[in-house]
Amino acid sequence: MSAHSAYTLRKRPDATRLAASWDKALGWGVDRTTDIALERAFVGEVRPVFYRGRRIGERVVHDNRLAMAVLGRLDRAARLRGTRGRRDAYTAAFD
Repeated sequence: MSAHSAYTLRKRPDATRLAASWDKALGWGVDRTTDIALERAFVGEVRPVFYRGRRIGERVVHDNRLAMAVLGRLDRAARLRGTRGRRDAYTAAFD
């Protein structure tokens, strides 16, 4: 199936279940991408260190700009949903 055919099928009025499943799958992808970005930002990324053409070690690089960008995006998304994010949903489960 081509991409054009898939989008055309999704837009049909009788394809509400397909559209809902499509949106859910996109949400999973966004969640996974967010998790990976936060992990790279907080845990760091291992990069090799070279000296005179030879690998002599490695260092862990943390990306604060990436962390701030992801957290800002999560904050905006939570405001649009009218929630404060995952933390409140998690703590509400134990109340």
